Amino acid sequence: MGNFAASGGYYIATAADKIVCQPATITGSIGVIFGKFVIGRALEQVGVTNDGISHGDFADSMSPYTPWTKEQADVAERMGRKCYTDFTKLVMDARKLSADQVT
Repeated sequence: MGNFAASGGYYIATAADKIVCQPATITGSIGVIFGKFVIGRALEQVGVTNDGISHGDFADSMSPYTPWTKEQADVAERMGRKCYTDFTKLVMDARKLSADQVT
């Protein structure tokens, strides 16, 4: 790892037998960020509009033009938690650590 490595750098490194980094490398924690930017109103202020057509409750859930519905936000929350669970399990298995040592 170089000067900086976010949690993604550590995620990739879990496949290795050893992790090599510089003595002053700053490494992020084990974590997952899941979200989206909603820029629809800002774009409208400068004259950019969106006329999208979608079919299905989740078809436009990642659209930057509209915020999530409650149902879409719930699905995103579950996806983020699943990613975190998978990440911590990967670290536990690769490094032979307990859940208490990882989380």
